[in-house]
Amino acid sequence: MDRGYRALLAWALDHGKTVIAVSVALFLGSLGMVALTGFEFLPKYDRAQFEIRAELPPSVHLEAAEARAVEIEEIVRDIPEVTHIYTVVGGDTGLDHVVMRVLTQKKGERDRDLDAIQDEVRERLGVLAGVDVSVIDAPLVEGAGMQRPIEVELRGASTAALEEAADLVRVELSRIRGAAEIQTTYRPGKPELRVEVDRDKAAAAGLSVGQAGIALRMAVTGQVVGTFREGEHTADIRVLAREEDRTPEGLMRDLPKRRLVVDLSQVESIMSLGVAVLEQPLAAERDAALSHLERAVPVCADESFHDRASFDRVRDAYDMVNIKLDKAGGLTEALACANEAGRLGLSVMVGCMVSTSLAIEPALLMAERAAYVDLDGPLLLEADRPGAQHDRGSGLLRPSPGVWGGT
Repeated sequence: MDRGYRALLAWALDHGKTVIAVSVALFLGSLGMVALTGFEFLPKYDRAQFEIRAELPPSVHLEAAEARAVEIEEIVRDIPEVTHIYTVVGGDTGLDHVVMRVLTQKKGERDRDLDAIQDEVRERLGVLAGVDVSVIDAPLVEGAGMQRPIEVELRGASTAALEEAADLVRVELSRIRGAAEIQTTYRPGKPELRVEVDRDKAAAAGLSVGQAGIALRMAVTGQVVGTFREGEHTADIRVLAREEDRTPEGLMRDLPKRRLVVDLSQVESIMSLGVAVLEQPLAAERDAALSHLERAVPVCADESFHDRASFDRVRDAYDMVNIKLDKAGGLTEALACANEAGRLGLSVMVGCMVSTSLAIEPALLMAERAAYVDLDGPLLLEADRPGAQHDRGSGLLRPSPGVWGGT
């Protein structure tokens, strides 16, 4: 090989004009082949498959997205070369996106190429209203995705200005012969409704912000109350307010009306509101002043009371104590506090911290001793212990055998 290379190199050096002429001829010949082969950075080849991507309105529900996916599938299946369609609705991109992988007959089994099939799909799906459809080649590497052959990226500080510029670019590109599926990636945000509760008006109506939030959730998304099972299949049982009850009047109509507990600064108007109890009107370090204050309604100690050791400081300043198992240290001490409150002539409220039914249900044993029961902690949680029994509409917590056992 070494001798052959040396001989060829020597011949080339001796025949320089001939070498240059052959090189020029090969170069010109390669230019002529462009008309036959075309040229791309990554040449296209027929893999007998392609993708359809559909973008729906941002506010679409799962049922509506599935219906549009079925509609697209039915249109595409009418094309004779199509053999299989695999569809994903939603996924990581959200419910407003549908991705389909379409498989066709092998290249040698059909009369037209994949580009012609894709063009027909674009034409058939182009008449669909309310959906943006793209037909693209399947990715070379699964999961990597495929970018469009030509992309124009716009950047700026103003969304409105970018949207206007994108529309101008889209119009200009649409005038180019052969350009197809000219789209912008800008999408408006999902419709949102922000609700701010007027705390003063809610308090005057005997309602808490938590109750208003629960009612709103029941109207908008519903509440999962159980699971329906049929063989190996399961589905959530969701309770949703009737459409006629999803108005502000309907939501507020069935909320329970509670006796109002307000701060002492409202003392001039509380009698007209039917207030039954004032709970912790002063900070714990300042409540000694209550010993000398005449009042028309009972005053209940909350932050000032923890366990039996707290009676010495609250017995002369308060008419009632709020006993919480978390602060007392458990049911045994809480029962002892209730006994001591009765001996001292103090009324009892049974309260709680925000926790699950497992921590709060023992306090139900004290309910019959209490003038007021405020055990709404589990109702403020996104999810409670399995088996807990609530009546969120009335704010009631019932003993749950599934939590503590028993019948």
